[in-house]
Amino acid sequence: MQDSNASSNDIIADNSINSGNNDDTEVSPRWVFGKSVYITSPQAGYTVGREPTIVGYTTNTSTAFTIQGTSGAATVVVASGTSDSSGNFRVVVNSATPLDTGANTLRPYVGTNAGPAVNITVVTSPTSSQMPTVDSPAEGGTITTDKVVIADITPGILAKVNFGVKLSEGVDAQKIPFKITQDRGTPKPYLNVSLFKDEIIIKDGELEKNAEFRIFTNYHLFIKKWKLEVFDKDTKRVVMERSNEIEVNDHKIRLGDSMFKLFLRFVLELKKNKGGWINRHSLGSDSIITDVDKFQIYSNLRTALQGSLLDKDGQKFIENNGSKQYRISLHPDFITYHREMLIKHPDSIIQELAKKLPKK
Repeated sequence: MQDSNASSNDIIADNSINSGNNDDTEVSPRWVFGKSVYITSPQAGYTVGREPTIVGYTTNTSTAFTIQGTSGAATVVVASGTSDSSGNFRVVVNSATPLDTGANTLRPYVGTNAGPAVNITVVTSPTSSQMPTVDSPAEGGTITTDKVVIADITPGILAKVNFGVKLSEGVDAQKIPFKITQDRGTPKPYLNVSLFKDEIIIKDGELEKNAEFRIFTNYHLFIKKWKLEVFDKDTKRVVMERSNEIEVNDHKIRLGDSMFKLFLRFVLELKKNKGGWINRHSLGSDSIITDVDKFQIYSNLRTALQGSLLDKDGQKFIENNGSKQYRISLHPDFITYHREMLIKHPDSIIQELAKKLPKK
């Protein structure tokens, strides 16, 4: 890869060669070659002490990293460590290499791969004006929390602080008389989503194998719901957009059409009260699966279901008897469905399977 700039998001290029003149050493958005590392706190422009806590993540889990800064008028390693099983890390600048005061720059490394630099200001003793504060309640309100709580908030990391307030009689509950001030600017929200390890391969509208995404953000406490859309690199259209909802032990699970057809075919066979076994070659001839010699779809279905199973064992639930036969290992009466809704499904094969289901 040469002479390229990322326009809107970081682009992870684990298996590419950096031939030069790319924006991989710039701030995000940028190209990321090989394993990379990011600092999420402190953020650019912040004022910190000489031995601040540094928070960040690596794009690969359990990865050794170093952080360089200016100490003793030289650029040296001021902190190091290994990210955890999720790729996150939190380290403190080594007391033997405190940051020089004034303008300073932190830059993380994984091996020789450099992450984005963070320009900060270092002072010997940060003042309280550089940290968020909660003032006393304004006139008409009192604090009811049993004890005073001081929240140690790392700059750049959004946090929630809970406290109780008693309003004076007649005060509108929609206007709590509290004043929260922060002398510094609001921290910049940070959100990055990247595919972990392999590329995504779609076949017949389904993932050929499971894909893992890593989401990094500094405001996770404020996220109630998220949706990840995957776009085809050529058509720029959303793939895997349609999904089917099933409920297992009060947990809702969404399956793409290919896995849902397989699951529904198992249900149909189970409802015949003949043991529920079906040969994989029959699944092929019925156009439920496209290749009878590949078994990834069974594994994907087990993986999708097992988190909601009581024993968390998808292998036992989608059972194989060693004779090229599969079934759902469950009593038929424990499965219910909306036959009329299934008959209206956009997929013609699912429609035909629904028509064969017993009427309730």
